[in-house]
Amino acid sequence: MFGNSTTGRTTGTPPDAVSEVMRHLRAAGGVPCLSDLDSGTIAAFRDFPHVQAVSVITEAEGAGLLDPARARSTQASVGEWTQNGESSLYHLSRTLKVKARPFITVRLGLDVDPDEAPEVVWALDSFTGVVEGVAEIWAEAVSARAEGRRVETENQALNQLNRLQGRFTAMTSHELKTPLTSITAYADVLRSLVPADQVPQASEFLTVIQTEAARLLRMVNRILDFSRIDSQDQLLKRVPERLEPLAHEVVRSLRPMILAKGLDCQVEIQSDLPKAMVDADLIRQVLVNLVGNAIKFTPEGGRIVLAVEESDASLCVRVADSGPGIPPDDIRRIFREFYRSSGPAAAQEGTGLGLTIAQRILHLHDGNIHVDRRLEGGSEFSFHLPKQMIFPVPLPEAYGARLVPGPALRLVRTLIQMLAELSGSKVVILMLRDGFGELIPVAANSLKSGDGYPAPFPVSGPWLDFLVGGTATRAVSLEKVDLPWNPLGPMGCGDLVFAPLGSGKEVAGCLVLGRRGGAETYSRDDLTQISVLAGLSTLALDGLRRWSSGPKSEESEPEVERITAALRGLLRIRRTGIPTATAPALRLVECLGRRCGLDEEGIEQLKHAAALHDAGMAHIEDEILLGETDLSWDERDEVDLHVEQGVELMEPLIPDPHLEKIIRHHHERMDGSGYPAGLTGQDIPLGSRLLSVVDAWFSLTRGRPYRPGLAPRKALAEIQENGGSQFDEQVISELGRVLASEGWLAGDSQETGN
Repeated sequence: MFGNSTTGRTTGTPPDAVSEVMRHLRAAGGVPCLSDLDSGTIAAFRDFPHVQAVSVITEAEGAGLLDPARARSTQASVGEWTQNGESSLYHLSRTLKVKARPFITVRLGLDVDPDEAPEVVWALDSFTGVVEGVAEIWAEAVSARAEGRRVETENQALNQLNRLQGRFTAMTSHELKTPLTSITAYADVLRSLVPADQVPQASEFLTVIQTEAARLLRMVNRILDFSRIDSQDQLLKRVPERLEPLAHEVVRSLRPMILAKGLDCQVEIQSDLPKAMVDADLIRQVLVNLVGNAIKFTPEGGRIVLAVEESDASLCVRVADSGPGIPPDDIRRIFREFYRSSGPAAAQEGTGLGLTIAQRILHLHDGNIHVDRRLEGGSEFSFHLPKQMIFPVPLPEAYGARLVPGPALRLVRTLIQMLAELSGSKVVILMLRDGFGELIPVAANSLKSGDGYPAPFPVSGPWLDFLVGGTATRAVSLEKVDLPWNPLGPMGCGDLVFAPLGSGKEVAGCLVLGRRGGAETYSRDDLTQISVLAGLSTLALDGLRRWSSGPKSEESEPEVERITAALRGLLRIRRTGIPTATAPALRLVECLGRRCGLDEEGIEQLKHAAALHDAGMAHIEDEILLGETDLSWDERDEVDLHVEQGVELMEPLIPDPHLEKIIRHHHERMDGSGYPAGLTGQDIPLGSRLLSVVDAWFSLTRGRPYRPGLAPRKALAEIQENGGSQFDEQVISELGRVLASEGWLAGDSQETGN
């Protein structure tokens, strides 16, 4: 140990020791070190009456928790205490601890007995209590900083290892291709040179050599493809493409395999499809993988269907077969790297990488892939690709057209995709006010040949009144407000909704959402949902405008990308079937909030929370999310972390701390056994208690791939059984009344709220 000493004086007014030492610690900026505490302690006590010497001695046991550098330099000897070699001073000391370990000892040398200087004793005791409290926080900060550095170092090492592994895989695969090609070529030559009558087994042996060499070559190519996909996002070239010719081309290329098994392979393409934004070569690889698998597993004489149709925000591609299907236990794992099914697939040749590669490619396209067992037998793989989007008018400069054009356009593109998919709208147009009295359409999706092409138009009096009102409304209920063009095409068949972005004088613009003729018209619940989505869109665009007006593009770009990631998170949880921002869920939240006494502002806040609260589930693997077995400890930790991950992901769309609190605590339980804080009873925010009940209702009534949903009354009974322990009994009581009054308890439907 070592010490720091100084002499003092015997007269004057006692200073505030705590304030003085805290001033020194704050002056350090960030996490202090023990030398800051040394100097602060000496400065705090040297001017006290009767204090003639001050010494701060480092204790090795706990010093490392606050200052690793000081702990490493600590000596074994005790620092000198007597002043100028004199031993006539009275000693007063306190040893301070952090996490039950001593980290410093403060010793004061007094010219009187400590009993005669009570103000010094009181000051030292107060100092000890405060500094020990600060030390606990200090130790946590040091630990967090060390953990952050460790994680950063590990990430750098893992990234380097991934790069090396990718290079090794690519180099090894490439080097293996040459000898395999040579083996195949020489086998061909030998077949022509060796007479069959002289070596009867030659043809059989050479066929085996060629077959196995070809199989190894296919495996090498597949592994090489996989290594390339990891960096493909840097090379992705997405352009508008029609999927119909691509689908026919893939089937033609696989025709020999189809004919060899006598399969009936049909291509079904919906007419007048919009284009998709894709890298055609990569999507061709996805189709080859899926159709090739269907051919492989479909028995002779079976049927395969490759279909393409328009969905809401995307084009949906389906590959269905009449094979034996995928076992339920395997259906959750088939997208894992190198996974091989234990069913009929086990007897088939393959590396277990084809579906993983397809999934990676689709994720790069902001798409997704799903598999189902068909009731009539076989499997159906379906994936979605984003439609072509047009930008009729350049994005206003206030929204990043100059500073961050790439990230700004990605945000707008993702916003349109999210709005279309969550609201079930095939047409979405974003119109912004330009500051000069016009509404300009900056982005639109799903426009077909013959559709009216969006153009700017003046904001007339009726338009301005509508925008300022801030309420989403169907077109049929608007008077004297119309578009100068019809987004549903020249015939104008379908249903339109207008949703202002904001309200009052600060309204930023308007959303136009449409469903084409033949689809369901927008309901009251749909309008509720669209109003919530318009609010989220306003926050996203406000964030884009705020960061785009920043001083440096390198500072703006990451923040804009964070907003885009939040919008992608909403898409992800929608695709996993979590009822977060669905129209029925928001309707139930609104009714339940009103029954529980929330005012209009509270209800709007609750609906906003409902739309975002389970975003962290996007980070959880499908096997955990959709599984039916008990979770392991690691899986339980992953689930518990999803709340914090969701709050972090959605932070750009969470405007105030109270809303964050509702989201953060919606998995707390009334008996304190929930997470993340273990709150109990009324300490849990009311909004959180409401969301937990709504979550349970939809979780129980909605079917999963491996189990049907419960009938409504049975689901309510199960929730009631957990009243008082998991759920608020008063909230459950109101839930029952809402479900009865809204007609949700009628019948035995197992898919409530779809």
